[in-house]
Amino acid sequence: MRIITSLQNKLADFWDWSGIKADIYDNQCTTIDETLYIEWDNLISLTQEAVMILKSNSQKKDMLVKPILEVLALDHENESLLDFCEEELGPTETECLIKASISFPLTGARWQMAELIGRKREKGWLKYVLLLTNDSNKYVQRRALLSLVHLDSDLASKIAFQKIRDEDDMIRLVSLRILNETSSGLLEDAIWLLENDPYSLVREEVSKIVSNLREN
Repeated sequence: MRIITSLQNKLADFWDWSGIKADIYDNQCTTIDETLYIEWDNLISLTQEAVMILKSNSQKKDMLVKPILEVLALDHENESLLDFCEEELGPTETECLIKASISFPLTGARWQMAELIGRKREKGWLKYVLLLTNDSNKYVQRRALLSLVHLDSDLASKIAFQKIRDEDDMIRLVSLRILNETSSGLLEDAIWLLENDPYSLVREEVSKIVSNLREN
């Protein structure tokens, strides 16, 4: 299919331009501005065409999913392609992308699919977001936790508490906020565990929560 070949060729040209190989992109993505690629708008347009084909012709999904996820990962700052997928794709096609993203090597694709699960709030996708809460990347874990709140707030609070002593500062902060927002019975224990946390934002959040609890 023409669109698949065109998209693959454009991606190959992007990687040549960037001077970065796809398998090490996660480690160096902060060193480049993807949108400076002269064919960036064309790359996004081609990917949107691929999304529309995925929407209308599921028989081609195996050839379309990988390049779509790859460009999603590159579009991690603007998220325009994520918004496009949210607007255009139905549950079946969206699930194709989400399922494939679980083992996709580029972090930007995984966290955006975690985000999309939260936006769509399909209960049947709980299994995917749970896998993403255990992703190898902490940022993906955080986005998955936040999306899990929209699918099962009780389960989200339980997992958040399990991560309350995580080595990642932002995981602890997000977990604390989830416990507070879901009015979890585990919040008091979390406050006790984090009152002397080494990360200042966590300590500030604890103080704010304690102050609000006293006022109420």
